[in-house]
Amino acid sequence: MFSAMPHPSPVAPIPPEFLRQLKKAEALDWAEGMPATELIDRINRMAAWFRPEEIGNESRAGDKFTLRAFRHYQTLGCIDAPQRAGQRVVYRFRQLLQGLLIRRLLWERVPSDRIAWLMSQNDNASLKRMLLDESGTPPRNKLPDTPHPSPQPAEVWRRTTVGPGIELHLHQHREKPDRKRIEHYLEVIRQILETP
Repeated sequence: MFSAMPHPSPVAPIPPEFLRQLKKAEALDWAEGMPATELIDRINRMAAWFRPEEIGNESRAGDKFTLRAFRHYQTLGCIDAPQRAGQRVVYRFRQLLQGLLIRRLLWERVPSDRIAWLMSQNDNASLKRMLLDESGTPPRNKLPDTPHPSPQPAEVWRRTTVGPGIELHLHQHREKPDRKRIEHYLEVIRQILETP
């Protein structure tokens, strides 16, 4: 079920300073949440501690998360959707863990579909173990051969043009969202459209 993944750009060992920063971040009061820009800044500062020496110009992982890249991975299902706090949209500790683990996995050239699968299958404690590479599970060199244990039928998507340069893709077998979920989707779309 598990197979070795290429490991061309080993991630630097986790230094004690990163562990201190992670412990400090975990101890924060996450009840109020954190805006995306602040979360991304924190992810970039912390991930720098285990960034490979050479990323390479052609690397899809890049050096740092941008707001656009962060939202891209959110759209792919690699990062949980934000939560509403009054009029604001905020992120919690889980999204910090996800962002850090994504950086590590991308630097190790793990495909985004596998990253999304890992995020959907694991709780915060498991994500933290994977990030710190404490349990013999991903990220290093063991990942499921496929994110789906059984063969899946071909996916069917309906594409709708919303406006110039804007398309909406809807999966054939999507669940009908409730009003709260629709409002969340509209907020995510609004944020994406407002990003230059």
